[in-house]
Amino acid sequence: MEYRPEKRRDELILEKVGDDLLVYDSRHLKAHRLNSITASVLQFSDGTRTVHEIISCLQSELGYPADEELVWFALEKLAKVDLLTEVVSAPQNLDLSRRSLLRKARAAATIVLVLPVVESIVAPSPAQAQPVVPPSFPCPVSFPPAFCNPPF
Repeated sequence: MEYRPEKRRDELILEKVGDDLLVYDSRHLKAHRLNSITASVLQFSDGTRTVHEIISCLQSELGYPADEELVWFALEKLAKVDLLTEVVSAPQNLDLSRRSLLRKARAAATIVLVLPVVESIVAPSPAQAQPVVPPSFPCPVSFPPAFCNPPF
């Protein structure tokens, strides 16, 4: 049976920003920025498609110069930040090093920007994220009242 990657559906907030996808993971209190190819791999990882079907989707629907190594590289990055439902194990015969993918992209004269990228930051808890406006400071009109009148 072929591996069918599946993205997590719980405790994630997804927001498209330009070509990138911002993912807030409330389980781990982290935010991730996925470039367009990694976001597309995540989108197509619905538990019904195999890796080869994801490659076909990337090539036909989006026009990406995708291959098996590129998709497995993206899946490993997504699994590392716990955006997939299970741990990913790429086939042993694939060289998934960044250096190998860059060499391959250069040889094929493709743009290096199609390499999968996941950037992560630790997000503050809601209590830490709230700005505290001193009582003597007038509350800006654009601020919600809760920011100006904290419950403590």
